[in-house]
Amino acid sequence: MRQKIPESKPDYIKTGIVCGCLPTQHGILQEQLYHQILSAEVMQCAGVRLSISSAWYTKLHNGTDVCEKLIEEARPEILLYHVRPDPYLRASKLMMSYRTQSGIKKRRLNFDANDCMAFDRDDNMAEQSVRKEKGKVRAYFRHLNYVLGLLAGSNKNAVKKQAATIESVLALAHKNNIRVFIVGPASRPRSRVEEFLLNRLENTLRTRFQGGQYITCIGSNGATGEPLFFDDGIHVNPAGHRRFAELIFKQLKPHLH
Repeated sequence: MRQKIPESKPDYIKTGIVCGCLPTQHGILQEQLYHQILSAEVMQCAGVRLSISSAWYTKLHNGTDVCEKLIEEARPEILLYHVRPDPYLRASKLMMSYRTQSGIKKRRLNFDANDCMAFDRDDNMAEQSVRKEKGKVRAYFRHLNYVLGLLAGSNKNAVKKQAATIESVLALAHKNNIRVFIVGPASRPRSRVEEFLLNRLENTLRTRFQGGQYITCIGSNGATGEPLFFDDGIHVNPAGHRRFAELIFKQLKPHLH
C-alpha cells in the first residue's frame, strides 16, 4: 500500500504592506521596524515567519491601484493596508497645491478632495519642510487652511474618499482570497489641528469598519506614558513601532495556523 507523504508546512507567510515610509523608515534599526517585531512574534507563536513585500501610496485616489499591483507581483496571503495621515490631511485643506504638466506649482480651491493632481512631498521632504518652517507664521496658515477646509466641506469629502478607498481595498482582497487588515491612522502630535482631523477620521473609520479587520492605532503615548513619536511629531520612534507590532499581532494571532 502506498503511503501518503504529508504536506510540508511552509516556513513563511507572504505578507503585503501598503503604507508610506513606515516599513523602511530612516533613523530606525532594521530589527526595530514594526514588521520585523511582528514577524518575530508570529515565529514564536506559529513557527513561521513573515515574508514582507511593501509598496508606497501617496494619494487617496491611488491606494487601491497600489494594492492591486502589489497583489499581482507578490501574491500575499495577508495584506496590511495603512491609512496614511499625509494624503488625507492634504485633501482636507481648502487650498490644495498641485503641479502643472510643465512642472509649475499652483494652487486651487479644493472642495471635492480630488487629489489626482496634488503636489506630492515624500516624508524626507516633509521632514525638511518642518525644519525650515520659520516661526509660527507658516504653521498658522497651514492650520487656517485646515479650518477653512472643515467649513467648506473639503475634510468631509476627504473622509468619504478615504472610506471609499478602504471599501475598494477590502473588495480587492476578498476577490483575491487575501486576509486583509486595515491599520488606522497614526497620530500627529506636532499639531493639535492635524490631531483633531485624524481623530475625526479615526472615529468614522472605526465605526464603519468595526470588527477584527480594523486596527486602531491612534495615540501619541504608550500605556506607561512613553512618547511614541520623534521630536518632529510626525515619525514614530522605536516605541511607536513596538506598539504597531503589538496592536497588529493582537488582531492577527487568532488567524495563525
